[in-house]
Amino acid sequence: MIPLPFHIGLSYRKEVGIYLKIKQLEGEKMMNETVVIVSIVSLIVIILLVGIPIRLTRFIGEGIARLVIGALFIFLINVVGGVLGIHLPINLFTVAVTGFLGIPGVVALIFLQQYVIS
Repeated sequence: MIPLPFHIGLSYRKEVGIYLKIKQLEGEKMMNETVVIVSIVSLIVIILLVGIPIRLTRFIGEGIARLVIGALFIFLINVVGGVLGIHLPINLFTVAVTGFLGIPGVVALIFLQQYVIS
């Protein structure tokens, strides 16, 4: 903390102290952002040098494909079900249930929406 002359009022000294503390915290925050960015870049470099196992990429790819199919299926249900008053929100949970469980998952979500939640 920068020493201030004694004749400056106490409230001003507190404001300057708070300002300096905020600047110190902003500096620490910037350091944390720098650490995160350096960590991400180094992780990318390690992955590029070592490579990712094929099983892991296949597993991640299949999971993403199932999520996309689940989102499209819920969209179709909302379009067709609009006439019947069926509406399922499209969020990560409903998309995951639909994508990984298929038609039984959709039936379970519709049942929950119609009878449990409403």
